[in-house]
Amino acid sequence: MTMDPVRILLFVVVSLLTGLLIAVGIQAFLIFLDLKRSIKKLNQLLEDAQVLTNSVARPVQGLTHLVEGVKNIRSVIDFASTLMNKQQTVEPREHNSQKESWESSTSMEDEETQFRQRAALLLGEDAPHPVQKVQEHGRRFFHRAGKPLTS
Repeated sequence: MTMDPVRILLFVVVSLLTGLLIAVGIQAFLIFLDLKRSIKKLNQLLEDAQVLTNSVARPVQGLTHLVEGVKNIRSVIDFASTLMNKQQTVEPREHNSQKESWESSTSMEDEETQFRQRAALLLGEDAPHPVQKVQEHGRRFFHRAGKPLTS
């Protein structure tokens, strides 16, 4: 049995390709193993970061609750002090004459007008409404010197 050159060449090429595929398969297997180790390390790192952030977040959250509690206590104290001040100002009025009650009613009217002025300022009743500003802008966009644009 003699082998012709074509069969020899075919056998050599198949042998080389088989060896090459085996080498590529082994390298791919090693790369996947390395990838698995890297993912495990990354997972451990993320778990450590989560533990660290939780250990930092708990005291900060407790401090936040403490500050909120202090604010609430302060608001209760302010409310109680305003009630005490109102009671102290109401008691002398009951014993005052009619003249003083008339003066207090005029001061209440002054306070009411001041309140209305502040409300008008905050609401911007004197200033144009934002919708009016947009409408003016629209008129300028669709009009030239007050005349509608034509095509």
